Amino acid sequence: MSAQPANPPGAAGPTTGRNPFGPRLPGLDGLRGLAAVSILLLHSTGCLGWPDWKPLTEVVKACGHTAVPLFFVLSGFLITHLLLDEEERNGQISLKNFYARRALRILPASLFYLAVLAVLTPLLKLSVEWIEIIASATWWRNFLYNGWAGWAVHPSEGAHYTGHYWSLSVEEHFYFVWPLLVIWLPRRWRLPLLGSLVLLVPVWRAWGMYRQGFGGLNYWRTDYMLDHLLGGASLALLFRLEDARKWLRALASNPVLGLALALGLITLVSSAEFLIHHGVTNKINTLSGTVLMVGLVVLVATAVQIQTGWIYLALNNRLMLWLGKISFSLYLWQELFTGHEFHAWPEQVPGNLVCAMLAATASCYLIERPFLNLRGRFHSRPQSVA
Repeated sequence: MSAQPANPPGAAGPTTGRNPFGPRLPGLDGLRGLAAVSILLLHSTGCLGWPDWKPLTEVVKACGHTAVPLFFVLSGFLITHLLLDEEERNGQISLKNFYARRALRILPASLFYLAVLAVLTPLLKLSVEWIEIIASATWWRNFLYNGWAGWAVHPSEGAHYTGHYWSLSVEEHFYFVWPLLVIWLPRRWRLPLLGSLVLLVPVWRAWGMYRQGFGGLNYWRTDYMLDHLLGGASLALLFRLEDARKWLRALASNPVLGLALALGLITLVSSAEFLIHHGVTNKINTLSGTVLMVGLVVLVATAVQIQTGWIYLALNNRLMLWLGKISFSLYLWQELFTGHEFHAWPEQVPGNLVCAMLAATASCYLIERPFLNLRGRFHSRPQSVA
């Protein structure tokens, strides 16, 4: 299935222009790698062997709690960039090819992890429920136990091992809907719609907290997390606007300023979360997610434009590129080694860190890569010009 764009190929629509980047987006692999490692360390803070040093733990938790929102911003940005690039290059977007490429990217590794978990559950007597595996495999894990309003059912002892599939469910819901809107919406409506939704989501979250209370709110709901994905998508659209690019280039000309602005907003949110967890206030939580999204959008906008300097090297060296390559598998497998049911070194620091990295590397090269190599069969060809 494919559709013609709202403007004819080659026309400079109000919200879409030429790809401002080359064939590769710098910085994205480095940011993905940082996010995946941050989540591994965050979950390791509850494992035996973690250093009993509170400042380290607080820093790791602050970084870890921004990692999934960063994944969302990166996904929204990259998916929208690829959709717009295909539209510009071919004159249309093929939904069939898009969904095929997404399936090859996500399904093999994510389903393989669940299959291994299903085998290990009886062997190791893990407290994993079959409904958790089914909900994870069918992309509604973010509603299991939490329900639409809040904690409807108390989770099982082994819910941790599939708990991270809540974020994959949110992303899959976004992947199902957003390409349809990109195709059906006239170009001039795309950015205004995204901007309106980004402003409405925190209001919707606030209304939910007002009705259900802080403890009863299901923050894993897709509609409550959409502003991060939409913020990334908005950034991709802004890069296609010449007027907006002038402002965005200021981040590239002074990357230290852009990085400082991004980290300042992220630190502000981390401080708010600290106050929330220590019982000072909870009313700021509904808006802090959007402030965090803005900080992460600035971070991504800065990272993808830098071509030289120490920030570029920090995000694009071989180690960071490799961590970015295995980041999806690392996100999947770190959960298995940060639980509390093995009572052995694979769930104890530092053994769990080694096991997670080894499992992620094997998953990346043995499961992900062979299927990713098939994606070339699902790239649309440019339309012939009569």
